[in-house]
Amino acid sequence: SNYSDNTMRYITPESSEVITLSCPVLDIDPTFKDNSVTYELPNDTKRVLRAIEICLTTKSRKSDIQNDNDIILKNPLIIGLDIPRQQLYDRINLRVDNMLKNGLLDEVKSLVKLGYTPDNSNAMKGIGYKELFSYLNGDMTYDEAVLKIKQHTRNYAKRQVTWFKRNNNIVWLNPLSNDCINKVLELLGK
Repeated sequence: SNYSDNTMRYITPESSEVITLSCPVLDIDPTFKDNSVTYELPNDTKRVLRAIEICLTTKSRKSDIQNDNDIILKNPLIIGLDIPRQQLYDRINLRVDNMLKNGLLDEVKSLVKLGYTPDNSNAMKGIGYKELFSYLNGDMTYDEAVLKIKQHTRNYAKRQVTWFKRNNNIVWLNPLSNDCINKVLELLGK
């Protein structure tokens, strides 16, 4: 049975203790419970927080947004930017160098001083952060960390391209070519 008091019951992973929490998302979106009353932490924490975020920022229910087919475009024009791989990798390497010049290492040092590590913070697991944490922790040299950041960023970019290439509806254009703008205008029928 559902609770009507706008509370959610959670089971803590450490002790299996049931905790009852007031949940503001239920004031806005009573359908969020999906006919269930107990969520396990930490598994459902992100889901609950995302529902609250959607409700507070859009003033809409998460369930309404997910089921709204009116916003789906019919036959959209999807343009993918396809930069030759070596040029993409060169740009990635330059971007990493610029991030380091602009204080990425100092940012990671500050976060470490505040007690953040890859073990207790998802943000510290991000590319750039985890490698510099390893450097600060003495697990690799600075140069090795920089090379790893560049390599991991290139790997991530390759995975993104591979994922998008599965969509046969994407029209791929090289944004660095001289006729890219004309091709876009042509595709738009202008």
